[in-house]
Amino acid sequence: MERPFLPEPILEVGPMLNVAYATPLSDELSENFDAVIHKSNGFLMQNHGALVCNVNDITEAVEHMEMMEAMAKSICVAKLLGSANEIPAEYVRDLDNVIRIRNLKMPGSGEGSLEELYK
Repeated sequence: MERPFLPEPILEVGPMLNVAYATPLSDELSENFDAVIHKSNGFLMQNHGALVCNVNDITEAVEHMEMMEAMAKSICVAKLLGSANEIPAEYVRDLDNVIRIRNLKMPGSGEGSLEELYK
């Protein structure tokens, strides 16, 4: 789910990045996040589960988690039926314009472009 498959999750959450396993509440786990926290609002923590960050409110965070779960199901079904097609890079670049038009915050640190997030 680190690749661009569906436009709304791209715009709202960014790539679902993997975070290596570490003991819960450990410095190691927080250090594992340090490498990726600026790149997305969505994370799959190995052997822990999913985490979505949101600066607005808990309701929006829950909506984003549900969006990511729906995307995961869609990708699984698409792969079972033959293939899950990524959104081509030129269309990911176009989504940067959508972020500006809708006045959305860039996923992660809020800096850069979607194209950079999906490299």
